[in-house]
Amino acid sequence: MNTQEYLSSTQYEYQTEDEKNILKKEKMREYNRTYYQRNRERLLRYQNDYNHRNKFNEEHSLTKQQLFDLERKEFMREYQKEYRRKNAVVLREKQRISYVKNRYLYCYRTINKYAPKAIDKVRSICPDVVNEYYKRYPFEDFAERVIKYRLRKSEIYPSQARYDDCYDACVLAYLYSIHRCAYLGVDYVNAYMRKMINIYMFCALVIYDDVKNLCKANNFSTVYVDAEYSHDRY
Repeated sequence: MNTQEYLSSTQYEYQTEDEKNILKKEKMREYNRTYYQRNRERLLRYQNDYNHRNKFNEEHSLTKQQLFDLERKEFMREYQKEYRRKNAVVLREKQRISYVKNRYLYCYRTINKYAPKAIDKVRSICPDVVNEYYKRYPFEDFAERVIKYRLRKSEIYPSQARYDDCYDACVLAYLYSIHRCAYLGVDYVNAYMRKMINIYMFCALVIYDDVKNLCKANNFSTVYVDAEYSHDRY
């Protein structure tokens, strides 16, 4: 054995244990890279088969009760969809009757409970933003003109008793619109305010005409104690 062969065969004897471990890891990495590239398609096929078997086992590992619940939910979903399709007219009529029967309650809650509560909540969350929106959309420049136009369009005049209720409801709609848009951070205040003014004015009319609606539903006549015209006077 010549000197060169002897040195090549004994070069690892002069290396430390850490250097030997590093060389072994490098050789193992090189072997793994070569093996993966040579068998890449086969490994991917094995992985896909393994995932498919796991999914199949999970789906079929459900108990009978769980399978029954899933089938029942799916059946009820399809049944309700078919029921709504066949009975759309009947359901709309039921909703209309329910609204006519309870619209006073809905309108009363909207004006006297929901709107004030929502305004107070937004005011406590972001008061600075609300004040900024008040400056950008003042009542005199935006809401007052729209309110007077809508009242006049609906033939509601200052000489009528319902004028004050409708005007107050429209002012509440302006306040609600400002707080709502400030909370959402949007800029379509004018369009949203017009929409809410129409809704709140309608609610005010429903609340004001509650006696008239009650008499109409029960075929009663409305009698005013202090009426000036004789046929409605008590």
